[in-house]
Formats: sequence, structure tokens, C-alpha cells
Amino acid sequence: MIKEVMFDYGGVIGTLPRQNLVESIAKNFGLEKKKCQQVIAMYVRGVQTRQLPDGFWEDISSALGITRHNVLKDLWISHIEKDSEINEDVVSLIKDLRQRSYHLCLLSNTTGLYKYSPHEKRIDQLFHHKVRSCNVGFRKPEREIYLLALHITCTKPEDCVLVDDETRNLLYPQSIGMNTILFESSEQLKGVLEDLMGR
Repeated sequence: MIKEVMFDYGGVIGTLPRQNLVESIAKNFGLEKKKCQQVIAMYVRGVQTRQLPDGFWEDISSALGITRHNVLKDLWISHIEKDSEINEDVVSLIKDLRQRSYHLCLLSNTTGLYKYSPHEKRIDQLFHHKVRSCNVGFRKPEREIYLLALHITCTKPEDCVLVDDETRNLLYPQSIGMNTILFESSEQLKGVLEDLMGR
């Protein structure tokens, strides 16, 4: 019997402006786009399992060859504030699940920069529990983050559904008996959830 539904954030509930950010940094600082993409990806991945360290902006600026780290920080945060988007159909589906007394958990690979999203407070209010990689020290597809989420929510694998847009993030959950949904669209998600829940 399904009791808990766990949702990924990026690519399911919402998006963060990674591509626009890369293009903007490259343009503003006269840098090669490919280099920006590689450096940003490396540094973002490095802080997905910990809080932003002191000197983060100085370090990433140095790696990019930028001397004005405060300008980079302001530009980055501005993009998060302006370009972050939410899939309202998925949000409506989550609200419906909550009204039907299902327990809900956010299970997301993210950095401490999520707090700059204008949607953070609204999204947080949808969930009973939030398991963010930067706060717990593990990231998907590492097995520890799934086991931790099950422990925090007091849920058995067979009583849980995980929704994610990346196949690799669903492999370990499937191996321990969790129900999984590879997200494609809000309509597809609604249909699969209804089938699983017998509605």
C-alpha cells in the first residue's frame, strides 16, 4: 500500500537556470562557454553534499579567471531569482496527494544556493520532509541517501514511490523494492500514480 511519495526537484517540480547562467557568465566576462560549463559543473557537484564553504565564490572565480568574485556571485544569484521555473501541473498534483493524506518527501541533489530561489518557501510547504543532498552529505544515486530518506520518513520501500527524471537515480531504489516512476510529463506522472494507488 502506497503511503509515501518522494519527488525529485530539478526536471520534475522545477528547473534552475544552469544553461542561461553559463551563457550569461561567458558573455559578461568574455569567457569561452565550454570552459564555463565545465568549471561550473565541477564546482556545483563539489558542493552538492556539503554546505557552501567559505571562499566558494573566490575559488570558482579564480578557476574561471575572474577577479571580481562579488560580481559573479550577484550575477549567479540574480539568475536563480529571475529564471527559476516551476511546473504548476506537478505542484497541483502534489497538493492533491497531500489532501488525500499521502506523506510527501522532497529528495533532491542540490546545493546551498537553492535558498535563493523565489519558490523555495512555497515548495517546502508542500512536503512533510525535505532530504537535500547538501544538508545530508549524500547525493543520488548513492544508496545512503535513499536509505536515509526511508529512515526519516519511517517508510518501508514497498510503501514508497520515488519520482525522478533520471534513470540512474531509480536503479538502487528499484533493487530494494521501492516503486519508481521515470518522470516524462505531468500527465504521464498522474496516470502512473493513479495506477499505483488504485484510483
